[in-house]
Amino acid sequence: MPKFFCDINVQRLAKWLRFAGFDTMTRRELSKQRIEYICKKDKRIFITRNKKIKHFNASMEVLSPENVHEQLKYVLSKFAIEESLIASRCIECNVVLRILEDDKKYCPRCGKYFWKGTHYQNMLNIVMNK
Repeated sequence: MPKFFCDINVQRLAKWLRFAGFDTMTRRELSKQRIEYICKKDKRIFITRNKKIKHFNASMEVLSPENVHEQLKYVLSKFAIEESLIASRCIECNVVLRILEDDKKYCPRCGKYFWKGTHYQNMLNIVMNK
């Protein structure tokens, strides 16, 4: 399963990719050189909307759509989802969630709780393109 690094231009996309089960980093304060290093070291695909980046020494996807749902649709058309990994990561900090009782999940880093309510179902429908 691919791993991603979303730049500041597609930060909202990172949350959706995390919900879909993809390991997705995003950092505002890093230089292009540092992002290249992380992408090469961790075998991450850099995702951006910045068409001015010509030379990037790692895998890169330049997105055209401005809308986050269209960006998600494009990325998911190129990289398959592993359904068993949907909602397995914290959408805020990318950490793998711990499973609790009653189908709830917990992020050990930020302390957020997740469960399969209406918000989950709405996100699932978007990710599964329904």
